[in-house]
Amino acid sequence: MDKELLKKAKKLIKDQYGEAFAKKATDAFCLHNMGAFAIPVARSFGAESLNATSTSETPQSGVIVEFKEETVQKSTAQNESFTVSQRVSEFMDALKGEEKLTFNLQQIFRQQKMKEYREKIIKSIQPLNSFLERNIERAFTHGTKSLQQQPYLTKVCWLNQTVRTIADSGSLAEVASDPQITKLDIPRKIFREINDTGNTLFAPQYRQKFSQKGKGIIAAVIDSEIALNHNAFGNRVMHRSNYTKEPWGNPDSHGTGVAGIIGSEDNVFIGMA
Repeated sequence: MDKELLKKAKKLIKDQYGEAFAKKATDAFCLHNMGAFAIPVARSFGAESLNATSTSETPQSGVIVEFKEETVQKSTAQNESFTVSQRVSEFMDALKGEEKLTFNLQQIFRQQKMKEYREKIIKSIQPLNSFLERNIERAFTHGTKSLQQQPYLTKVCWLNQTVRTIADSGSLAEVASDPQITKLDIPRKIFREINDTGNTLFAPQYRQKFSQKGKGIIAAVIDSEIALNHNAFGNRVMHRSNYTKEPWGNPDSHGTGVAGIIGSEDNVFIGMA
């Protein structure tokens, strides 16, 4: 990356839209606004061994607004939620052998908690989201393009607490100082990576606490063909059944990646077990 070009891009953003905007704008956002954006190529487990090539694509229009992460409350401070959870747990414990009913209750309780969490996120984002939509509508009033030609004004994703919007930088500058907003970025292609999977799901902590590393356990992977000769597997992969008309000998990055997530011994891409 051209450091001098990035420096100029950041200064331009700061001069035009203010310090708060510049602090939250990513490098890619700043460079994209200067017309000098290039998508970085990320590594994907399995692709290297198969000589797979990555292609870059021009990112779609719009801006990604990231919001402050809303942590899930796990303390007993929320007396009502805790009481309900405790009662459900006690009831399920009393069922003992009724596994199917217990499972159904767990699913219902989990779905209810997810619904509450989703509504909470959407409610917290809505004021800023509505402001952006109003600004977009006013901007199009004075423009030449029809608002009906646009696929969306804003799109809220409650799972990662982001808003994708076609609002211009001027509108974003008016809300950039809001503490709820943590980052301004651009849409980009997502690449498959597994190097963070274990840490995300606390696999290292689990292995340490229970002294379990998957030794002696056989995992079945029903997917595309796994690359037997990948260095991360050693001699631990065996092809058992082929459910396709394609003969063995055509390994694919997806099946190899899935197997790697389970049991890779690569120094960078460490598997769950």
